[in-house]
Amino acid sequence: MTGSDKTSSQLSSNDKPSAVAILWRKAQRYCMIGLFSAIATGAYLTPLQKFFTMGRYQHYGITISIFGLGYLLQTIWSWRTFTKWARISYLSTGLFFSTVGMTFYTNPWLDSRMSMQTADKELWKNIFIAVYILITLAIVSIWLKWIKEEKGA
Repeated sequence: MTGSDKTSSQLSSNDKPSAVAILWRKAQRYCMIGLFSAIATGAYLTPLQKFFTMGRYQHYGITISIFGLGYLLQTIWSWRTFTKWARISYLSTGLFFSTVGMTFYTNPWLDSRMSMQTADKELWKNIFIAVYILITLAIVSIWLKWIKEEKGA
């Protein structure tokens, strides 16, 4: 049987990508996120307070920002392969985590051990919580839109 004598079912079964190729393609969506998750874990486990003065929430802020940076860099890395909703999902998630991290870093008074809690500070805490919950709901809806788009495709 020559190459031209193959049936269409034989051609389609041979032209399918291997399981390893499919796994590699899917893993490329997460390589930067995984790398920066590991870096963030390392930053979390490193006692940064021994090297310079910072509060507990500032330490958390650094690690959360590093994690968010992973999402942003993954978006840049995979820009050409991502769909519109994948880009929006990753960008919004990265910006969210980066913003939360910077909020923790720039507002050490959020930790009740760092400063005296006043009514004004308690109000700001509640505002931060409300805003971040609303943003989280928006991000979840974006991710659901992306999932719906991928299931339909």
